[in-house]
Amino acid sequence: MKKSSFITAFFIVCYIIFIFNSCETSLMEKEDAEQSAGNLAAYSAGGVTFNMIYVPAVSYFTGTGDSGTMFISGSYWIAETEVTYELWNVVYLWAADSARGTGRYYFANPGTMGDGFGDKDLHPVTTINWRDAVVWCNALTEWYNAIKGSNFGCVYKYDDETVRDSRDSNAAQCDAVVQDSNAKGFRIQTWVQWELAARYINNTNNDSTITGTGEYYPGDHVSGDTTAYCYPSDSGTSTVFGNYAWYDGNSGGSTHAVKTAVKNALGIYDMCGNVVEFCFEPFAGNNAYRTVKGGGYMWGAVDLRIGASYFSVPDEDDSNHGFRIVKK
Repeated sequence: MKKSSFITAFFIVCYIIFIFNSCETSLMEKEDAEQSAGNLAAYSAGGVTFNMIYVPAVSYFTGTGDSGTMFISGSYWIAETEVTYELWNVVYLWAADSARGTGRYYFANPGTMGDGFGDKDLHPVTTINWRDAVVWCNALTEWYNAIKGSNFGCVYKYDDETVRDSRDSNAAQCDAVVQDSNAKGFRIQTWVQWELAARYINNTNNDSTITGTGEYYPGDHVSGDTTAYCYPSDSGTSTVFGNYAWYDGNSGGSTHAVKTAVKNALGIYDMCGNVVEFCFEPFAGNNAYRTVKGGGYMWGAVDLRIGASYFSVPDEDDSNHGFRIVKK
């Protein structure tokens, strides 16, 4: 190749990279602009792409009988799927690399890929605990910054320091983490964020609530299913709720690849079923337990109800547990 041709090719490549980064920058800027429910933003780094869905701030019913109400004051983005083993592992390997020195991460568990049906890398990651999920979110933020040149702040801090160790020896610090209110990094969902995203159908009145007829999935339904409740099992039970959720009645005893069940109205998959999802808050105010939502592939239909909440201990690394991320 002639020198002039090489120089021309070099500048063409640089231009393409510039245009690509500019497009991604525009996407990030658009996230802060006015959005509509269900809008999608794509994040791509390290050969992995994951999508986030926009959820507006509204009030909604809570509980299996829709007897309570909750208002979320801030809109947010929630992952289209549960964290896959593919995404977990690429971040985990980067974060745990000894070459990172003082910035290295330490995890109690390395995570496990699916063992059953379809592309196992695209199953939700399992056999990680709540502490692993919190620390991994900080790692995801730093990994994304390192690859994309963004400057999202890590969310989870202890004594104003980024928490990078989920091992038992660091249990006290992990369990006492606080969320940096100014940080724009990735985090695990709160239970109210989970429940709103699971319930949201539409806002026909364009007001600050989704409590009108047809605007929400009731608390005794599976997210996505408008036909009827999923429990109790009687003549009124939905006949199609299994289309939206992998549970003990249809999973074959295994997780399944994400996006293989039917999505809900916002475009989110597996809000109920596949894996039980960690939430940030203590369960019923008890810091010894953490809230989990959604039911999983080994749980029954009763556990799939949107309004139901359960608990896990922070060091429980169950094959039925996983998580989903959110972002401001």
